[in-house]
Amino acid sequence: MRGLTGPLVLGISVLVVGAAAMAGLIIFKRVPAEATTESQEKSIYVVTDTLRSEDVPVTIEGFGQVTAKRSVVISPEVSGRIMEVHPNLVVGGIVPAGEVLFAIDARPLAAHVADAAAQLARQESAVRRLHTEADHARTNLTRKRRDGELADQQFKRAKTLFDKGVGSQSAVEDAERMSVSVHYEIEQLVRELALYPLRIEEAESDVASAKARQEMAHLDLDRARISAPFTARVKECHIEKDEVVAVGTPALVLVDDSVLEISVSLNSRDARQWLAFEAREDTARWFGSPVPVTCTIQWTEDADGRTWEGLLHRVANYNEESRTLTVVIRVEGDRVLSDDQFPLVDGMFCAVTIPGRTMNGVFRLEPHMVSFENTVYVAEGDRLKTVAVEVVRIEEDFTYVSGGLKTGDQVIRTRLVNPLDHSLLSIADREEGENGDAESAL
Repeated sequence: MRGLTGPLVLGISVLVVGAAAMAGLIIFKRVPAEATTESQEKSIYVVTDTLRSEDVPVTIEGFGQVTAKRSVVISPEVSGRIMEVHPNLVVGGIVPAGEVLFAIDARPLAAHVADAAAQLARQESAVRRLHTEADHARTNLTRKRRDGELADQQFKRAKTLFDKGVGSQSAVEDAERMSVSVHYEIEQLVRELALYPLRIEEAESDVASAKARQEMAHLDLDRARISAPFTARVKECHIEKDEVVAVGTPALVLVDDSVLEISVSLNSRDARQWLAFEAREDTARWFGSPVPVTCTIQWTEDADGRTWEGLLHRVANYNEESRTLTVVIRVEGDRVLSDDQFPLVDGMFCAVTIPGRTMNGVFRLEPHMVSFENTVYVAEGDRLKTVAVEVVRIEEDFTYVSGGLKTGDQVIRTRLVNPLDHSLLSIADREEGENGDAESAL
C-alpha cells in the first residue's frame, strides 16, 4: 500500500487543478453578440413582369414541297417519223401555249385522208343509185299495174265471147296466161320496192361509217402536229428529230409553272382550333373551304430569307394514323416571283406560315415561366404565390395562358426550383434584373 501512495496523491492533485481551471473558464466566459438576436428569414431574389392581356393572332407553321398543279405526259397518238421539233424542246426549255412541240411525217396520213374521201364518195354514190333504182321500180310498178288491168280486161272479154260461142278456147287461155304473167311481175316489183328502204338504210349506214373514217383520218392528220396545251416548261424529253415513234410512247413531260401548290401537314388539333372555314350549304361529308388567307412561304435553302405569298386553298387529306390534316397552299400569277424576281419553282422544300384565328385576352409568358403542371409564380406584395393557369397555346418562344391571372399581376420571371408558397421575396424590376444576375434564385 505504501508503494501506491505517491501516484494516487499525484492523480488527485491533477484532477483538482483541472476542476479549478474549468471553473475559471465558466466564470470568465462571454456569450457572442449574434447569439443574443433572433434568426432572420432569408428572402428570394426575383425579377417580375407586370402582366398585360393581349389579343394575339395565331400563326400555324408547317413544311411542304412545291409541286406544279398541272403536269402532263405527252405521247404521240399516231405513229411515224418525227420531221420537226421546237427549238426549245430541251429539258428546262419554255414553249409558249399553242406552238408546235414536234411534228410527225404527215404524208401517209394525208393519203389516208384522200382514201377516206374516195370511200365516202363511193358510198354516197351507192345511196344515190339506190334512190334512182327505187324511183324506176315505182314507175315500172305503175306501168305494170296498168298492164295488169288491160290483161284482166282482155281475159274477161275473151271468156265472154267464148261463152257466147265466139272465139276459141285457146284465145281464152292465152289471155289468162297474159293476165297471170303480168300480175306475177307486179308482185315481183312490189317485193323489190319493199326491199329498197332497207338497202338504202344500209347504204346510208355505210356513208356514215365512211364519214367517220374520213373524220378519223383528218384527226390523225391533225395529230401529226403536237402543240403545247399551255405555256409549258419541258421537264422530260425522250424524243429526237428523225426518230420513229409509236402510238402511246411517252415523249415529253410538260409542267405549268404558273400555278403551284404546296401540301402542308398540320396537327389536326391546331387546325381545328385555329383555322377558319367558310360556311357551306351543301351536304358533302368533307371539310368546307378554308378562309383563303394569305400565307408566307420561305424556301428552306435560302439563307437570305426570300419569301413568296400564297393563298390557303383547300383541305386535301386527313391521316388518321398521324392525326394530321393536309392543307394546300396555292401560288399563282405574279405571286410566283419574289420581290427580286427570283421564282418559286417545282421541287422546292419550303416553310409555310398560315395565319389563323386570334387568341383574345391572353397573357404572353416565356416558356420557363409556366411549369409542367400549368402553374406560374406571382408576387403578392413581398410573398410568393403559386397560381394555376389554362395554357391556350405553346409556341417556340412563348406560352400563352389565360385564367387565374389578371392584368397588373406581377409574374415571376426568375427560374425557381420548388419554392414554397408565401416565401419572402426580394423583388427587382426587369431592367435591374437583366443588368444584374437576376435569372437565378439566391
